[in-house]
Amino acid sequence: MTHRLTAEMRAQGLIRLAQAQGLFAALRHRGEAERGALLVKLDRFDAGCLMLEPVTGFDGAALWRGLDGPAVAGPRAEEIIAKRRRVDTDLWVIEIEDPKSVLDPAAWPA
Repeated sequence: MTHRLTAEMRAQGLIRLAQAQGLFAALRHRGEAERGALLVKLDRFDAGCLMLEPVTGFDGAALWRGLDGPAVAGPRAEEIIAKRRRVDTDLWVIEIEDPKSVLDPAAWPA
């Protein structure tokens, strides 16, 4: 039997990780507590938004994948969120405001 963190614990952990760096982070949509997928909007203001989701690489390692290119404008980020929520009602959506690009998603636990 493998033990995995629930979607809710993962979402709470990401919010706390951002808040520990002095950033604003909020849960925008609560999904299914056990197995819901995660979507993170990392808003870097003038530098655009990174839309990220956790995935498993070919080598089995957990990592974060960017959606729709390296950075998107705010309205495009909202379109991505709306589309994903229409398809997946169990989706967890987290928004983090990081205007100085403090966070490095490559270092996040996936």
